[in-house]
Amino acid sequence: MKASMQHQELTYELQPLQKLKEQLNSLDHVVTEHEIRQAVKTLKKKKSPFVDGIRNEMIEASLESLMPVISNLLISFYNLEKCQTVGVKAF
Repeated sequence: MKASMQHQELTYELQPLQKLKEQLNSLDHVVTEHEIRQAVKTLKKKKSPFVDGIRNEMIEASLESLMPVISNLLISFYNLEKCQTVGVKAF
């Protein structure tokens, strides 16, 4: 009986980790411009900027001009991760 309860508790505690694993696996592709636009739409308005001083409204207002930079940056991160996964030196 005690072992069964411990198993249920462990299963309950591992559920958030399983969801996180599923989310991380879903990021195993190059981020599209559509996904970037969707993410920017979810940024909250009138929030204090981070230490970089960039407000969410500034990101939203300049998204079209920043899109190539953001896209290339994310593709570079993706490729770097893929290189490191297979053991290829990136630099």
